[in-house]
Amino acid sequence: MLQKMGWKGAGLGSQESGIVDPVSGGEVRDRSDQFKGVGVAADPFEDFRKQRAGKFYTRMVSKAEDRKKSKREDVDDY
Repeated sequence: MLQKMGWKGAGLGSQESGIVDPVSGGEVRDRSDQFKGVGVAADPFEDFRKQRAGKFYTRMVSKAEDRKKSKREDVDDY
């Protein structure tokens, strides 16, 4: 596509100092053997953060349900 637009095969950029070869996707694959993308790697901190966020959300939902339940019980007492 770039050659059709006039690119002669030199490096990219105004000074032709950029990359010449296309970026390789590498061997990053998930369990179903589908390509994930360039630079994808398992990040243990991100996994930890998502796990904690999920547990926090679950706790907040549980507390909200408890509050609703206690309000209903208070209204029933009258």
